[in-house]
Amino acid sequence: MGGEFYLILGLALCGFGFIVALAFTKDFSRFEWTFQIARVFMVVFVFSFVFLLTTPIYLEYGDISKKRNSETYVVKLNSCGGVVEKSINFLVCNNQCIKVIKKVRTLESEVKPVTENPKVRDIQYEIEYETYDEDRIAQFVFFESKKEDVDIEFPVSNTAVYRMILKKVQYLTYEFNNDKSKEMANFYNPLDKEQANAFLELAKEYFNPTLDEIGVRIVGIEWNVK
Repeated sequence: MGGEFYLILGLALCGFGFIVALAFTKDFSRFEWTFQIARVFMVVFVFSFVFLLTTPIYLEYGDISKKRNSETYVVKLNSCGGVVEKSINFLVCNNQCIKVIKKVRTLESEVKPVTENPKVRDIQYEIEYETYDEDRIAQFVFFESKKEDVDIEFPVSNTAVYRMILKKVQYLTYEFNNDKSKEMANFYNPLDKEQANAFLELAKEYFNPTLDEIGVRIVGIEWNVK
């Protein structure tokens, strides 16, 4: 949300002023002060409205709804990408605020490596990745926004952040399928604990060194063989 808070507050004050004026004014000459109060509230409202139209300052809200299995942070950055302030509730922001949701998400993929038999093994898997460091994520989004081929407007919504992280994980997934297809050809039984653990460790060792730099990590993987 932006400056809607101030707009609602101004409208509420203005309405309250007029209610006071109408409720207590019977003798206009005697209760003229009530109209003076109403005028004051009107001035406050007009000033707030003009302020909203001309200032880049606004309120950005975080995890106000307290949703389960996630936390939403507002992170304020300076012009160099450094973290100035962050809050799970709300911040007074300018155009350098980014909303980050900390939660576990999933991404599906498929690879068909050739075994030593030889035969093609069709492996379908779903990666679970966690966005865990709001500072690193916000800085990743900030520096990505400086690239010529990236079109992002500030303040950055949590949806835009999600899409940028998803694109990064997808890119690594394609690389993983290409670079580790030989190792994945050895996995044939997802119910075998040793194979399941080995697949997860293979994914963590490949993804996490890169993803950790942007505040993301692989936490699980589910897979099956067709």
